[in-house]
Amino acid sequence: SDAVAGVINIITEKGSEKPRLESWSEYGTLRTFYEGQTFSGSWKGYSLSTSWSRLDTDGLGENDELEDTSASTKFDAKLSDKADFDFLYRYSNGLVGIDDGAFRQDPNRFSKARQNVLASILTHRPVEGWEQKLKFSFFHDMLLSVDPPNAGTTERESRFKLDTNVYTLDWQHDLALGEHDIFT
Repeated sequence: SDAVAGVINIITEKGSEKPRLESWSEYGTLRTFYEGQTFSGSWKGYSLSTSWSRLDTDGLGENDELEDTSASTKFDAKLSDKADFDFLYRYSNGLVGIDDGAFRQDPNRFSKARQNVLASILTHRPVEGWEQKLKFSFFHDMLLSVDPPNAGTTERESRFKLDTNVYTLDWQHDLALGEHDIFT
């Protein structure tokens, strides 16, 4: 039910009861750095979970580097015994060097990608066996792929850009029909 857009369903974990902060930093071959931080906690019907991470690596060959930054937040509020409010946000931004096909390195071809996903969900249970959800979501996806001309050639720049915004408003009702069936 927390899916916002697309085929991949990523569910951000709810905050734990006791507030908790975790940090990490890693280093590996090919000048690979990976670091991040998470915080989660809950208080009197409210729950928060947030995280960020950053990955950088040089890769095996020329122009094989990767940079990736991501962050996510999930906030939950118990408004009453019959109503809840959830807010979700996810951000991702990456840059990667691209080769010119199998085993042909390109010194300047790259691809950038950025995504923003936001959703707010109001859940209401008016009576036993009936749940309704009003959900607003926003999905932004930007992809840019650029292949500048290589030095000493007569190539022309190749450029592809995809910039998409998707807005969704859903109102879903679930009615329990006995122990094992739900009508949606």
